[in-house]
Amino acid sequence: MKIGQLARLTGVSVGTLRFYEDKGLLVPEHRTEAGYRQYAASAADQVRFIKTAQSLGFSLQEIGAIVPDLREGQ
Repeated sequence: MKIGQLARLTGVSVGTLRFYEDKGLLVPEHRTEAGYRQYAASAADQVRFIKTAQSLGFSLQEIGAIVPDLREGQ
């Protein structure tokens, strides 16, 4: 799915998703020839996890330490 679709699905702005990408919290599956970010369906769960963790008081740095384990299914 494209970044706009992911934003609508999760209720997070496109700018926030790009910020998460810059911080290494969210990684597009690939980019199209035109440069559009393409995300896997599991990206929505990742975004929800990030937002939930933030609401519980975790910093983005702390979340960033956990995200690689989540990508590996741990």
